[in-house]
Amino acid sequence: MNRPGTVTASLILWVLAAILGIIGSIIAFVGLGAAGAAAAVGGSGATGFIIVGAIVALVIAVVQIAVLVKFAQGRNWARILLTIIGVLAIIGAVGNGSNGEGTSWFTLAFYILAIVLAYVGGANEFFRRGRR
Repeated sequence: MNRPGTVTASLILWVLAAILGIIGSIIAFVGLGAAGAAAAVGGSGATGFIIVGAIVALVIAVVQIAVLVKFAQGRNWARILLTIIGVLAIIGAVGNGSNGEGTSWFTLAFYILAIVLAYVGGANEFFRRGRR
């Protein structure tokens, strides 16, 4: 069975999400170059928190890319794992949305659309056949 258009659209959104995660991590690391030196002198604990967050985001993005290969092949476990990652991202976006960050609301819509597209159209049949 060929991959349905909804699954392909979801796949594209997941790839973009992974790329944005990698870019965000790189920006956080670069931004901490000067800020990290200043924080080391001032003893700020926030810098360590940002570094850990950037590392976690980078690891999640790499895991997403690895799982996306199986998602594209129709493996249902990959769809479930991506759904869990997306739900966690949505929870994070809702938490940050109260701070007035527009990117959080964009992230929310992005992940909701990726998740919904993975379950509509011919997606369920595609992932059922992927088990064989």
